[in-house]
Amino acid sequence: MSYTEQNKAWCLNQKWKAARWETLKYTFGEGALVRYVDEPALADMEGLVEFLLDAESCANLKVNEKRVHGTYVPAAAWWETVTVRGAERVRLYHECVPADAAGSGTAYVTENGCTYTVTMTPYFRQAAVAAPPAGTSGVSYRITGERADPRTGLWMFTLEKREQKTTTTGVVTVRDDAFATVTEQTFYGVRTGNTDHTGAAVAGLWTAGVSPAGTLVENVQVRKNENCTTDVTQRKTVAKAREATVERVQTKFETGVTITLRNQAAAVNAFVAVAGGVITRRSSKDNGDGTFDNTETVTTAVAASDAVIERYQTAFETGVTITNRNQAAAVNAFVAVAGGVITRRSSKENDDGTFDNTETVTTAAAAANATVERYRTLYEEGV
Repeated sequence: MSYTEQNKAWCLNQKWKAARWETLKYTFGEGALVRYVDEPALADMEGLVEFLLDAESCANLKVNEKRVHGTYVPAAAWWETVTVRGAERVRLYHECVPADAAGSGTAYVTENGCTYTVTMTPYFRQAAVAAPPAGTSGVSYRITGERADPRTGLWMFTLEKREQKTTTTGVVTVRDDAFATVTEQTFYGVRTGNTDHTGAAVAGLWTAGVSPAGTLVENVQVRKNENCTTDVTQRKTVAKAREATVERVQTKFETGVTITLRNQAAAVNAFVAVAGGVITRRSSKDNGDGTFDNTETVTTAVAASDAVIERYQTAFETGVTITNRNQAAAVNAFVAVAGGVITRRSSKENDDGTFDNTETVTTAAAAANATVERYRTLYEEGV
């Protein structure tokens, strides 16, 4: 059943009296105004109560024949039998409370540590729970402690603002040896555009790449966080120029030395040079950080007489072959035959400009009865 215009007019024209009037100092307090009127018609009671629960019942609120300032909303309406001076009468009550509050309470900081600042803003007597503001890089919001008053239906809740501060580990040396110094640093809570929590560019953040030559900066890890910040871990490798390795080899026929200069500012011209039994090779390896490892290898031939001697003997000849290795000049190639002796000379040029000179001497051996052949036919035989 809904109220009638007659119910409405009756309520608006009554001289309501105050039964209880609470006005609280703090904004979170609901306060209360309870007014009453005696002797309503019991037959109209249901309609009267319906109207008193409508917002219009508080539109022009009066009590003790005075206008009540402020905006109120209905909270409850009821009737009961009371005894006044020994006589019973019916009394109709109307309870009103202040309307929902505009704005919020005073914000306060609940956490101000190394990495976060947390600010809480209370809201009281709200008609509804507000949605939290959209977060930004490094700043997130959430609603907490929401609760509806069971009598008024108004809400109280707290808006939490959580701000991450940009922090860093500082520069830490992780390796320092003969060839390089390696340092690392990590920044936490870097905001969009590589800015910190104050809006300024992050101080100390290295630019990835090679600058200057010999210094390599790498972003070894970039991790996205839930609050739209990033954690950035950087590594800086600074190369040290030095003579890194010297290798020597020696055999019967050559000696060699290889020298590598590490982390040099410029590359050498790669080449191979051959002169007088000496082979010189130069090469460079790009390290990727603007430096080069330059290597020079020098191989020197060792002249060796009678380096290779080979002998052989059969029933009809003997022979010897002698090779002189890594000679400065070649012999004239020839073949000589005299008195059962054949002499051969030849030369082979090596890659290093020297020559391997070979002489082979073959001497015939006199042999009696070296060859005996026998034959026989039907009519004769011979030897």
